[in-house]
Amino acid sequence: MNTALIRHPKHILFGIICLATLLRVGLLGKIPVGLYIDEVAIGVDAVSVSQTGRDMHGNSALQAIYPSYGDYKLPVYILLSAVSVKMFGTNEFAVRFPSAVAGVGTVVAVYILAKDFFQRSKQKERIALCAAAFIAIMPWSILFSRSGFEGHVGQFFLLLSAVAAFRSHKSIWWCIITALFGAMAVYTYYSVRFVFPVVLVGVMSIQMTSLQWKALVGKFLLSIMLWMVLLIPMVRSPLYEASQRFRLSARSVLQDYDKQVGRANELRSEDQFSLASRVFHHRYLYLVKDLARNYAANMSLPFLFLTGDPNLRHGTGKVGLMLFPTLPIFLIGMYVIARRYKKEGFVLLMWYMVSLLPASVPYEIPHALRSLNALGVFGLVLGIGADACIHWCLSKKRMGYVLLVAGFCIIIVSLGMFMADYLLSYPSRSAMVWFDGNKQAASFLASKRGEGVSLAASGDEKMFLWYAFYAGISGKELQTIQSISYRKPYIGSVKFGTNALNDALRANENGYALGTSMELYDDVSESIYGASGIPVYGVKRISPKGAK
Repeated sequence: MNTALIRHPKHILFGIICLATLLRVGLLGKIPVGLYIDEVAIGVDAVSVSQTGRDMHGNSALQAIYPSYGDYKLPVYILLSAVSVKMFGTNEFAVRFPSAVAGVGTVVAVYILAKDFFQRSKQKERIALCAAAFIAIMPWSILFSRSGFEGHVGQFFLLLSAVAAFRSHKSIWWCIITALFGAMAVYTYYSVRFVFPVVLVGVMSIQMTSLQWKALVGKFLLSIMLWMVLLIPMVRSPLYEASQRFRLSARSVLQDYDKQVGRANELRSEDQFSLASRVFHHRYLYLVKDLARNYAANMSLPFLFLTGDPNLRHGTGKVGLMLFPTLPIFLIGMYVIARRYKKEGFVLLMWYMVSLLPASVPYEIPHALRSLNALGVFGLVLGIGADACIHWCLSKKRMGYVLLVAGFCIIIVSLGMFMADYLLSYPSRSAMVWFDGNKQAASFLASKRGEGVSLAASGDEKMFLWYAFYAGISGKELQTIQSISYRKPYIGSVKFGTNALNDALRANENGYALGTSMELYDDVSESIYGASGIPVYGVKRISPKGAK
């Protein structure tokens, strides 16, 4: 087995890539059952860009920040989706395809990165193949490869920047490529800007033995300065300040100033404001405590190996970020790195810790999406652990082969159970968090627009996004409609929002009102069912007074 791994690495890697592709692309347009609001918003802008070269509001496709529906998205995923929409049409598959490609690309990037990180090992090829294989079957990677979240594509570009940085000693062009990939990562997902400098410093430090320190510092400064120059358009965007306010609007430990000060003052008062109380009851200490608690939640074994993220958009609720049988392999990998690869281990630790920072600041913990920048780290640790296990098993000859086959079968069974649950039970279990029913509601509205009647839709106030996407509204038409807070109050004869719905119910015009049963006061003439078979919206037929 050891010989086969060395003699045929390309064949094995090809098989791993095929498996990763199957797990990520199969039924991609159907599972999850609906487009989350960020996905459909990306889709609407992507359609508009693919048709007109401008977003839904008429702004240039080359803008540094897209206003979207008021959440201020970065451009890379939208531009990639525009290409995908051009290739596959306006559908769920097209919106998610860039993320699926990034998922398969992550497998290849981790394979290359493992050989770079552990180049001192005689078994670096085997380590790299194991790392790629574990990324291919990792639930964390599979789940986010099958949804259109920018953070997943952002971590892929981060990995590419690390791969390029390892080659920066060969040519100055690799320094430029490193900065370009780093900038693309930031233009995909905001939080990468905190991680990229740490990864770059770490990669450069690993190469310290093969490069003179002056050349090393020079190449680092070139990469980091070019990276900062490439981020200038984002920082100078007229939407940058608004985007940062929006990002910071979520409740976090950094914003609980009054709570922390109040807690500190209360305890100081109990100690009669002594000098010791001023030191030990400082609000910064409570801030550190809150951060430490959140960090612990994102590093907990149940989160990593048992249940994962409780948010069903970020996990299934039945499996951790990694398959449970890989836990001993992961622990062995940590031990081996700590013993044999101290420098590399320190870099991976710093990479991991800074990646968890965006996931540890908000109170919504643990958070699989915001910690995605650490995905590659887990693959590298598992690769080292698997190599150590294989080496030990091969040294035990017959019994070792039995254990090796048994371990392989256990992991495959665990993967099969995860995928069976994901394909059979997860779609209905998670339907509501994927806005199940909005597609069906948009299709209903589209089917009635030719009747010359008024249409009003409430439910979710951003329903215009689903209607624009599924009704095939052109980018040119969307751009002619004036936005209110970056949202379209109407598209053709369809009006959106609670006020529009109430006005329609009071006006008694000939038309249809679509909303929840509560909004329609249970006066529903028909129901709209989601893919899960549950009624999501009600429809009320409105006729003018006196009409038969």
